[in-house]
Amino acid sequence: MAGGGTTFLQGGGGVSGGGTSGATTGGASSGGTAGASSMGGSGTARGGATSLGGSAGGGGMADGGAARGGTTSSGGSSSGGEDGGGPDGGIVASGYCTGSSSKVTYLGQTVSAPATNYQSSLAFDCCMAYGVNLHTDASLGLDFQVEVIAAVGVLAGDYEVGKKVRAPVRTSNEPANPAGNTSGNVHVVTGPSVAQAWELGLCLEVDDTSSALLGTKIYVPSVTMVPNYQWNKRFQIYLLQDSSIGALGAATLAIDSLVLAAQPLLDLSRIAYVEQATTRIGLNPGQKLGDSIRSQLGQTLGLPFVVVVDGVRIYLGTFMSDISSIPPAGPVIVTDEITADGLAIQPPWTGTDPRNDPRIIQALTEAGKLVP
Repeated sequence: MAGGGTTFLQGGGGVSGGGTSGATTGGASSGGTAGASSMGGSGTARGGATSLGGSAGGGGMADGGAARGGTTSSGGSSSGGEDGGGPDGGIVASGYCTGSSSKVTYLGQTVSAPATNYQSSLAFDCCMAYGVNLHTDASLGLDFQVEVIAAVGVLAGDYEVGKKVRAPVRTSNEPANPAGNTSGNVHVVTGPSVAQAWELGLCLEVDDTSSALLGTKIYVPSVTMVPNYQWNKRFQIYLLQDSSIGALGAATLAIDSLVLAAQPLLDLSRIAYVEQATTRIGLNPGQKLGDSIRSQLGQTLGLPFVVVVDGVRIYLGTFMSDISSIPPAGPVIVTDEITADGLAIQPPWTGTDPRNDPRIIQALTEAGKLVP
C-alpha cells in the first residue's frame, strides 16, 4: 500500500475481479452460481466462487466450494494462497485504501474516521469477534462499527473477506449482526493475542444491495486491539463499598484509605472510546450499557467514585443528579445525562482538573481507546 500503513495485497492469491460469482463487486457483473454465503446458507459469494461452511452461531469457517481464486474477469485463472488473502477485484484493486489515516466514504462524502476498539457482543464456538469503532458522528451524524469475525488460529497476514474472516459493517443505531455485507480485505498486522495488544487493518466496501449502507467504504491502516480480559483493569471506575459515604465526606479522607466496591462499575471491557477533548466515554455500541449504569445508580445526590488506572487510584469524582444542590468533589458525572451508549465526565467545579492525568492518557492510548 502506498503512503505507508497497512499493506493490502493487489496481486497473487485470491480473486482478481469476478470469479464465478454473480456478485457485481467481484468484477464480473454476471456469472454462474456460487456456493453458500458466509452465513452458511445458500446465496451469492462475493468476490469469487467460494463458500463458507458452518453457521453464524458457531459453525466452522473453513473454506469450501470452488477452489480459491475463481476465474478472473479477463478469463485467466488466478491461484489463491492458503489464507485466501488476495484482492477482491473491487475496493482493494481500486487504490482507495492508501495513506496513513483512517477514513470512511458514506453517501459520496469522504471524512476522517479515527478508529478505536471495543468488545464485540457476538459469541461463537468456532471464531472470535473483534469490534472496531469509526468515529464519524461529528461529520456524518453517526459512527460506524465493524465486527471482525475471524476463525480461531488466524495469524498475521491478509485475508479476503469471506475466507476465514468476515467484517460486517453497521451503524451505532443498529445491533451487531454476524451476517456478512462487505467485500474487501482484513489485514492482521500481528496475530491476535490473549495477553498483548495487537493490530489489524481494514479495506472494506458494503456490497449488500439490500443494505442502506450500500457503497459505504472503510479504510483503516491500523487499529490497536486488546485482549478482552487481561487489559480490563487498565482503566476502571469504582463506587465505594459504603454507599452511605457522600462525595464531600470522601474528599476529607486520603484516596488510598477509601474502601472500594468489590467490582468496578465500569472498566475497559465496556468502553469503546474516550474523547480526550471532552472526556466523553463511549460505551460499547448497541449494548445499552448506559441504561444499566443509570439503573444501578438511581437518583444520586453526591455519590463518590474513584478512577483507577493500572491499579493506581488517580482521582475522586462525584455522580450527581441535575436536581442536586450539594456541591460535588472532583470531576462530575451527571446521571441524568448518561445515555445508552455513553456518559461524560465533566470538569470539577473548583480546583485542578485531573481528567487528563498523563497516566490515564497513556493507558487509554496503549489500549487503543483514546480519541483526540
